[in-house]
Amino acid sequence: MEIRDPVHGAIVIEPQERTIIDHPIVQRLRRIKQLGFGDLAFPGATHTRFLHSLGTMEVATRFFDTISPRLDLQTGKKQEFRRIVRLAGLLHDLGHPPLSHTTEAALAPLPELGLPAPFTADHGQTTHEDMTVKLIIASTLTDLIQQADVNPVSVAAVIRGIDYPAGKFTVNNVDYLPVLHQIISSEMDADRMDYLLRDSFFTGAKYGQIDISWLISNLQPIIRNNRCFLGLDSRAVFAFEDFLLSRYHMFLMVYFHHKSVIMHRMLKRFFDEHPLHLPADPAEYIACDDRFLLDLLAKSSDPWARRITNNNLLKTVVEFRGPNPEIDLEVIAQKWRNQGAVVEVVDSRFELSKYYSAKKTQDTQAMTMFIVEASMPVEIEKYTDLFLRYSKERHVIRVYADAVHRDTITKELKEAIKK
Repeated sequence: MEIRDPVHGAIVIEPQERTIIDHPIVQRLRRIKQLGFGDLAFPGATHTRFLHSLGTMEVATRFFDTISPRLDLQTGKKQEFRRIVRLAGLLHDLGHPPLSHTTEAALAPLPELGLPAPFTADHGQTTHEDMTVKLIIASTLTDLIQQADVNPVSVAAVIRGIDYPAGKFTVNNVDYLPVLHQIISSEMDADRMDYLLRDSFFTGAKYGQIDISWLISNLQPIIRNNRCFLGLDSRAVFAFEDFLLSRYHMFLMVYFHHKSVIMHRMLKRFFDEHPLHLPADPAEYIACDDRFLLDLLAKSSDPWARRITNNNLLKTVVEFRGPNPEIDLEVIAQKWRNQGAVVEVVDSRFELSKYYSAKKTQDTQAMTMFIVEASMPVEIEKYTDLFLRYSKERHVIRVYADAVHRDTITKELKEAIKK
């Protein structure tokens, strides 16, 4: 079976995967837009997490098929790892809540999910990754994964990069979990490659047009301390840097678009007044899609819900993309709130890399990537200075206000900035 995809062309689906794709838990992703409120700014951006998941499976397969001939594994083990990687790509976003990451605060408390201890270590608030693990290992989908000759826990382990059960991915004294996890989640992974290409395609933005074929063709496995990691030939390093910068610019220009940002903030304000509690039960969670949340907002008389439903966005008063302003924006905002204005100050933050060595934890250090030059592997951040040059966290700080007070607040802010 083939699925026609506007980004990758024909995506081949194995017979045993079709029943998994057709399951209601996976089909739910058809009803969750990839960019949440992004279509307010980019009308073409109505693509779904279902389409992105299929694309991630396709790209993850290309990753694995490129490095597979160089893995010291028997054919049966390679086939097993390939099946796991494909399903990890397909199911990596399974637990994503409706509309945006803002809704993650409404996910069920972590103890209610009943996950194995290794998946909950050092955790606080439940994330969509936690809900993904729940849906993979403890739902009606679990049996279908097993029928596809794949261990559901292994799929969850690869998505999260957790060695559970311990030693499951060790063959001939080499641990292959790092490279399998890096295919799904790393400095350069199948997830990011697909969403950059896909979001660029559907928004019309040009920032995400990366050279995916060249990058994948230059991948290779690297063995360090009996662990297998993802490596990239040095001749593709410029394409890799372009990939990093493309993601960086997509965040600043698309994902942090002022309309999307204020919609997320208004949704948060609604939740502050009307807390939402999403179910832990997979059978109930199936109904929690974009339509569920939009219907909830449409039926509410809350002012924030009315604004969201009617696309009555707060207007941008001022925006800072360079140095942080020296004035206290929150003080000015509170002054106007006291006078009846609706004012929000939003600080959107982004970093080039969450794996950069200066901030590495023990876990992210264990998942480092390598650049290979003349057969010599070098940790990626030691090879290119791009991480150092872009190591500072970027801020896009905006003040928003209702239409009635916008002009007056704009005038006051401009005068305050001049002083």
